[in-house]
Amino acid sequence: MQSETESTDHKISPALSAAPRELLEDVIKEFYLKVPSVREMVISKLLVNEGDVPEVFTSDSEEDSDGDENRPVKKDADPLEAKTQPTGSKRLRSRYARCINCENIFDVSKNTSQSCRYHSDASIPDEDLFPDHEECTHGPIDTPENRENYPQNFFYECCDRTLEEEGCEVSWHREDTFKRQRIY
Repeated sequence: MQSETESTDHKISPALSAAPRELLEDVIKEFYLKVPSVREMVISKLLVNEGDVPEVFTSDSEEDSDGDENRPVKKDADPLEAKTQPTGSKRLRSRYARCINCENIFDVSKNTSQSCRYHSDASIPDEDLFPDHEECTHGPIDTPENRENYPQNFFYECCDRTLEEEGCEVSWHREDTFKRQRIY
């Protein structure tokens, strides 16, 4: 005979998938405030010590004094990329951020010089691959629907790769540091 917990275990995944994000956030916040063991789990999953976040480097700097082009060099020119050097800091910060290059969410404590793959130029449609398309009849070629349905028909100007292919640039993830202000 199944216990009550076993009988509900297989139902929780579809329920979580169907629940609105706001409701899930409220449930997590409620458990965070009321259950100490959940509080510790949430902190470990969503926060990280600032001292555990690697400093962002770049290898395209001309400041490299020893001539080794592959050795990471601190890039001082862009303050948005600068992170604190691991120092054992106990200040907590969000573990996850969105990369402004590849637009993916990443764990800031696991960021390396090889973490991000992106394209430096925009993608554009190859109009020759849409031979029967007339914009006056069908509308514009460059639409989200066409990008989703025909990714092989769009290419990046930087490398001639299609939307299906991985980025031609490899680098550190660059955190989007824009902070939204709460409007009351």
